[in-house]
Amino acid sequence: MSAMSRYRSITILTFTLLSSLLVMPISYADWQYTKWGMDEAQVKAAANGRAVSVTPEERDEQSSESLEARLKAPYQSGDFIFTAYFQFDRASSKLAAVSLNMADPSKCLDLVGELTIKYGTPISESESAILSTWIWQPSNDQITVLQIGRDSAALIYQSRFTGNNEGL
Repeated sequence: MSAMSRYRSITILTFTLLSSLLVMPISYADWQYTKWGMDEAQVKAAANGRAVSVTPEERDEQSSESLEARLKAPYQSGDFIFTAYFQFDRASSKLAAVSLNMADPSKCLDLVGELTIKYGTPISESESAILSTWIWQPSNDQITVLQIGRDSAALIYQSRFTGNNEGL
């Protein structure tokens, strides 16, 4: 793995963890065909054969200290094409986040525009030459767009509750 690829992976995972500290409890939510708190077998079943195990390299790149990427699936919404990584809480083995890595990071600002139309103005926005982030908190989830330079962009959905139904 290149140093830049490792940096992007570490930055995405670090931001995912740090952004979870900003949330307030509301209620359980879902991402597409999954529900927060599902186990790996339930996610596979819900994905109707689309979700497969990640490679060891992908597991390392897409996981963090508290979240482990175990499954991935292709996903498309309009013109946006992603690889969805299903991240499970290491302690409970329950689905806690889905990270959608954009196939074409040059469309990141278009994605931000679409999310702004759907969810309104982000509650948090930070842009620099290296890292840009946008965060929305609709009634049930935290949604984060993370862009690292021009080479990497991800859309991250995460649960706003822990497994014991307490706010993060």
